[in-house]
Parts: sequence; C-alpha cells; structure tokens
Amino acid sequence: MNGRNVSGATDRRTGRALAGFLAGGILLTGMVGFSGVASAAVGPQGSATMDLGSGKAARALSAAGIRISATGAAFPTQLSKGRVRIQAPAKDVSVTGDRGVITLAGSLVFSRGTERLVIGRLSVVSGTDASVVKGRIGKKTVSLFKTGGPAELDDQVGTVALDGRATGLTPVAAREIASRFGIDRLPASRVGTSSASGQAAFEDPYGSLCELQATSKTAGTLQEAGTPPEFEGATAATGLDISWGFRSSFRNYLFFLPGAQGVMQAADGSSVIPNPVPGLAPTGFKWPYVAGRFNASSTGVASDQVVLEGSGTIVLCHKGQFRVNLSNPTIMIDGLKAQLVFDVDTSVNVNPAESKVDWIPTQRVVLANLVTSEGTRTQTADTITWANVPVILTETGSEVLRLAPFSPTFRYQAGQALQTIGFSVTSATPA
Repeated sequence: MNGRNVSGATDRRTGRALAGFLAGGILLTGMVGFSGVASAAVGPQGSATMDLGSGKAARALSAAGIRISATGAAFPTQLSKGRVRIQAPAKDVSVTGDRGVITLAGSLVFSRGTERLVIGRLSVVSGTDASVVKGRIGKKTVSLFKTGGPAELDDQVGTVALDGRATGLTPVAAREIASRFGIDRLPASRVGTSSASGQAAFEDPYGSLCELQATSKTAGTLQEAGTPPEFEGATAATGLDISWGFRSSFRNYLFFLPGAQGVMQAADGSSVIPNPVPGLAPTGFKWPYVAGRFNASSTGVASDQVVLEGSGTIVLCHKGQFRVNLSNPTIMIDGLKAQLVFDVDTSVNVNPAESKVDWIPTQRVVLANLVTSEGTRTQTADTITWANVPVILTETGSEVLRLAPFSPTFRYQAGQALQTIGFSVTSATPA
C-alpha cells in the first residue's frame, strides 16, 4: 500500500496484508520526536448548484423573454425549455460559529436580446435560519436569492452544506432586474432550488510525515469520553509513566514494512520502549505521568478508585494508507468500572484508487475497558500496583480504529482482547 493508484491485484495484496495485522492487533511503538515534519496546506473546496426556472418568479422572467445563464468559471447546463442549471466552483470558504460563506467564481447573467445584466462576486452566505446568494450589481452588493431552512455548519472542521433548498428571488433583486429590463413588476418569489457545499482551507500537520495528504476534513461523531471522576477523600498520587502495547502484530507490521513504509514516532514527551533484541520491533510506548489521585483506603478491586493521567503523542502510519495518533491517555477506575481513554486523531485513505484521504481530528474516546478483577493486584501501605490487567476494545474503539474502510471485513471488533496493561499509584504524602 503506497498511496498511488492501485489495481485490483494490488487491492487483493493489500487485503491479505491487512488481514494479517488486523488479526493480531496494534502495539504502540516509536522513535523520539518529529524531525522535519511540515504542515501541508489544503485549499478551499466546494461549489454551488442552482436549478433555475421553476416557480412564479421564473415564469415571470420567461414571460418577459429573460433567460438566465452564466459566464466565467460558472457554467450553465440547459435542463429543459426555460430551466437551466448553474454550477459555480468555490474560490474561498469560511465558517465561523453559526455563519458560513462560500465565495464563488464566475457570474450570473440575465439577458434579453442584446440586453445583459451580469452579476458577479457571487457568494452563498449561510446561517442557522436561512441562506442567501449574494452578488454585485454595479457598485452594490445585494441579496439575489434566499433559500429556506438552516444550513449544516461545522466550524470545527470548516464545512457548510445545504441541499436542494427552495430558492426565491429577493425583493431587492426583483426590483433591480425589473428596472434593468423595463418590467412593470417582477414578483419576489420562487425561482428554483439551490444546493451548496464547502470545505474551508486547512493544514494537515501530518501529511508529509505519513505521505498521506488529507483531501477532506470530517468532524468525528463518536461518543465523547466523560470527565475523570472526583472521589471523596481521594489521595493525591504519584505514579509511573503509562506504558502500554496495543497488540504486537501491528507493531511488527509497521516495523517490517518494506521501503520504510511504516512510521512510528513519539512526541511531546512520549518515548519508545526499545526491544532488547536487535532487529526486532520496539515493545511499546511510554506516556509521561502528569497527575493522579486514588482511594488509599481501598481494600480490593471492588472498592478501587483511581485516576491516572498521562501526556504525549504517538503517531503511527502506513505511508499513503493510514495514520493514527494516540495522545494524552487516562486510566479511570471506579470499582469494577475501569476504562482506558485516549485522544485519537486519524487520517485514512478511504479510496486508494483515487487517493482520497479523510482526516478526522481529535476525538476523546474510551478506547478500551480494563478488567481489573482479572489482573494481579498488590497493595502496601502507600502503593497499589496492578499487573497483567486485560484490555478489551470498546465499540467506540472499534469505530475510531477503522483504518481500512475499503476492506470492511478487516477491522478490530468490539470485545477484542488487546495487550494487557500494568500501572501503579503511590500516595504523594506517604503515611
């Protein structure tokens, strides 16, 4: 898998390779620091489509002999007599809070014989109530069309979309057009339908590192992990760094990929755990301990109450195919409910044949459940230590780690056992 256009034979080889590593799982490995990694800019994307020629205003224009067309980068397609589709590409897209703007290339043209009214500087301005198409008539920017219903806006990833909305001529546009063509009265009413979508420009911070330049940016929809609990009478803790391996076959998969196609790097204080045997894949990663608290009076797993927080980032890539970041882990234990939480950020080549790469920015998710009752627990006056605690992938973890969507049968399944984990906490104020 190398990010280039691939044939069916290559897809079959890819499927076999993915089947091998997904059957085994993921282990986190890496090298210290990011060297020479530059953000890659992705320009604004999008377009607007207006199907014009239906409704009361459209009939009035047709009766007056006025036709609608386009010029420049916008282009018209005749749908039927009196109906035309205008498509215009986006020049710029911005989304801020509850307002999105798609600036369009090209111009609309209203004409009758040799008379022409050219309306340039087109834009679709969307809000939570409605959207308007604006344009420049002479020296004035006016609202030309208004659509019904709110647009879908997401300022986290910079997207705006509206689909097939009824579109009407505004009063100011009706007056301008009527005046230009000498029409007594042009109704401000429906003239057709409109659709538009846009993606604001963004920078992919990992595109060059992983040879996996994002072409789209999509907001995550997974359930967000809850806030770590506060425990009554909890003791401030010191702890060891959080060390964990997901499962060894993924580590080996990346480590032994030919041509250095596998990337395993650590940043922000995280570090690799090297394999003592030369030539073998590293055995895991460490995330530095940041803070913690626990119930020092606990006498067993049923009454354990622990929060351990780590920091740092691990970046794992198969160049041209996928990237997954695991950052800022938290271990949360409240009795027999125990969870392993991560910030997870992914990019996946969702269409290898066309190199369409979708970036889903950071989601804070419960990646796995911990079965502390099946691990080994030891306790002294000031310290509790857990070893060989089973780690079970959650449904959310299964979804966030869909690294091969083009091969839907190859994925981590909820309930799958991952590599066990160990950790300990010690009272910051020993007895």
